[in-house]
Amino acid sequence: MDIQVILDALSSDSIQLTELKSQPGLLEAFFKLVEDVDAMPDMDPRLSEESPSLYEAVYKSRTPHKLNGLIKQFFGYPKKPAGKSVSTFLKRNATVKYLGGLRKEQALYIRKLKQGEFYCALFPWQRRAGFVTVHIGYCSPKMSNEDYGRLEGLVKRVISERLSAEIKSQVGGVIHGVSIPSFLQMSETEKTTCRLSINAGSNLGFLYLYGGRLVDAETGRLHGREAAYTIISWDKASITIEHREIKKTDKIKQPLMQILMESLRRKDEEEDRYRNEQATVGSGDYIEPSVLESEDDAEPSKPAPKEKPQSKPKPIVKPDAGKTGQYRALLKEAPGEAEPKKSSNKLVRLVAAVFAALVLAGGGFYAWNQYQNSQEKKVYRAAIDEVENTKNLKRKKTILRSFINTHQDNPYAPNVEKRIAEVENLIEEEDFIGTMRKVDDLSVTDAYKQKATNIYKKFLKKYPQSSYEKQIKQKIAFIPQQIELNSYQRLKKIPEGQYDKRFEAYRNYLTQYPQGRYRKEVEKLLASMADNSYNYIKDKTVECEYENRLGECIELMAVYLAYFANDARAAEIRGLRHSMKSRRDFEALYAKSKNLDAKAAKKLYDDYLESYPESTQRAKIEEEIAKFARIIDARLRWDKLSAHVKRTDYDVFEREQRLRTYLDQHSGDGFAVEAENLLVALMREKQMVLEQQRRAATEQQKMQARAEAQQAKEREEQRLVKERAAMRTLLAGTNQRFVAGGNGTVTDTKTGLMWALLDSKTEKGECFSYKTARQYVRNLEAGGFSDWRLPTAGELAGIYKNAPYFPDNDVKIYWSSEIVAKGYLEFANVVSSKKETVFERMQLPVNKCGVVRAVRR
Repeated sequence: MDIQVILDALSSDSIQLTELKSQPGLLEAFFKLVEDVDAMPDMDPRLSEESPSLYEAVYKSRTPHKLNGLIKQFFGYPKKPAGKSVSTFLKRNATVKYLGGLRKEQALYIRKLKQGEFYCALFPWQRRAGFVTVHIGYCSPKMSNEDYGRLEGLVKRVISERLSAEIKSQVGGVIHGVSIPSFLQMSETEKTTCRLSINAGSNLGFLYLYGGRLVDAETGRLHGREAAYTIISWDKASITIEHREIKKTDKIKQPLMQILMESLRRKDEEEDRYRNEQATVGSGDYIEPSVLESEDDAEPSKPAPKEKPQSKPKPIVKPDAGKTGQYRALLKEAPGEAEPKKSSNKLVRLVAAVFAALVLAGGGFYAWNQYQNSQEKKVYRAAIDEVENTKNLKRKKTILRSFINTHQDNPYAPNVEKRIAEVENLIEEEDFIGTMRKVDDLSVTDAYKQKATNIYKKFLKKYPQSSYEKQIKQKIAFIPQQIELNSYQRLKKIPEGQYDKRFEAYRNYLTQYPQGRYRKEVEKLLASMADNSYNYIKDKTVECEYENRLGECIELMAVYLAYFANDARAAEIRGLRHSMKSRRDFEALYAKSKNLDAKAAKKLYDDYLESYPESTQRAKIEEEIAKFARIIDARLRWDKLSAHVKRTDYDVFEREQRLRTYLDQHSGDGFAVEAENLLVALMREKQMVLEQQRRAATEQQKMQARAEAQQAKEREEQRLVKERAAMRTLLAGTNQRFVAGGNGTVTDTKTGLMWALLDSKTEKGECFSYKTARQYVRNLEAGGFSDWRLPTAGELAGIYKNAPYFPDNDVKIYWSSEIVAKGYLEFANVVSSKKETVFERMQLPVNKCGVVRAVRR
């Protein structure tokens, strides 16, 4: 439905409708949800004059995920999933109260607005597996009956327009897939006058409509109201609209809603008679949550507190929009006092009255004072209780200060002032502890002194008269010593195995604090590490050589020599480092030489030996130099030969022989692959003439194949000429309804549609899948037109199910343009070319084989 139509229908200026109209997208989505739910194949709309919801239907299917998926597109996850108890918070919800409560097996979706909320409730039937009553509506206790009626009218209009569109899309006069109650309700809205022929299996009946009212019915021996009850209860019926035998006399004499309700009631009783069950919505035994939704559909939430089993829910009652939740108290009149006897002594009565008044006045004053004191104490105790129950100190202070500001004359105000002072001291203490923690959490870096000082000064600025001032100033003065102490303590925390970090940390300390308090301790640590470091390096050397991690040990030795250069074992470490470094250098040279040509690699090794003649890897390096010298010689020999072989003015056989001799004698030079490639080129040169002859023979074969293809094409064109002539002859017998053009087209004079003279089976000799059929019409250019398309099922039915029929040599199945999704599969509506007057929709999987009768306007 167009959104402007929706907004125009909600003409009221009430707060509730104004909010809805301010969100047109939300309204449009809500009515689209109603339309989509009503269009579900297994959805049976409920007929009720007292339905609590805008839309009510029964979903009869064992595939609830389809319904849940559609609902979640608008509502999201359920507020109350099936299988879970109603939370205490949700029990107070307006929709839950409106629905009369919820049971464990029921589910509820809610989308909240400021003035109300959309809802969808799913109520599984007790003993009818797969049956779920669906309620979709809008709950706002303050909405008037008139505004609620406007929403109801829009829902009915949405459903009516959907049914009308579905009926108009069906061709041939026979309607399938629309229930009789739905069709009658739509006919009542449109004030239709006709006779309906109803077929349901072997049953046949007639319903007579006049101005939208059901006036008569007949089936078998039944007539009037009883016949109407029987016919309306039929399932899977086809409806044919006939504009004949119009009756005006009303023999039913009952509103349509009552007829429909009575018919469905009798139908339910008939089904219950066989099943001996009672389908009761919202009561009975527990239904598994899977009837409504899977666990994945439930919205993640905190576990709800355990609740006692709920009693049977209240019946669903539509709210009285005129009430706003206010209720009147029932008051009872107290019995009157007996009339006192008259006294003869008026003076006595006067004195007694004065005395009683004085007593009452004094007692009242005393009572008033007592009442005032109790009230002030009650306010004070309430504030103190709130403070005691609050952990946050600043919140405590706010509560107490608020009491002083609003109750200055309260006799307990001095007590509150004392409390404020105590809380302020606690806040200051808390801030002091927090300040200490902030400083303790600082990393001792170059900026530590500045950061710590700023934190301490910030506290003193906030509390200029603080009792902690002396401690803070002592902390500030102690910062340099603290930095040094932290540095020293950090040294001792470094694990024993992390030698690099320990060396670096000790060196940094001695550099940063040349006159430090802990310098001697650090020097002792360094001295004590010499033996351990030496032993560690010796052990690590074996590991480095075995795992080929030479660089790690070389760096470790360099660190050792930097710290212990005068140690007696330093010479040994230097020699070990030199040997390991030479080995590492050789491995680096070897890896680098792999990416260089022979000349560059030889020069690389020569330069290294010149720079490091004392390398322990000299023998290996000289061996590599000799190897690259041999490669250079081999390269010169190969370059000379390849230059000769590539000379095309030399004899090709002589060049081939020299190349083969090279391969026999110098295959190990490293150029065998190039030589083999060059040999292949020479052999290709010898075979050039033979290749030219073969190409000539191939060309001859191609010419012959083209000639045969041309002959086949001419034969096919002759066949199509005969087929077109035969079709034109058949078209001549259709009383000029179908007129063949001279360009391979046929015009239906009844509808004005232009059809292709030949279908795809006749033209191509094969049937197509649906995908191929669509490609066929896109590429078709019959009659010089390129806008051919697949016809609708109605257009196909118009030429094959209405005389005079479009001629066809045999019965074929034609694809239509209409696609239907069923689960994960796709089907297309198809029409057979069988000549018949009743058209029933057929569907064929899109991967099956069908024929195309192309059409254009």
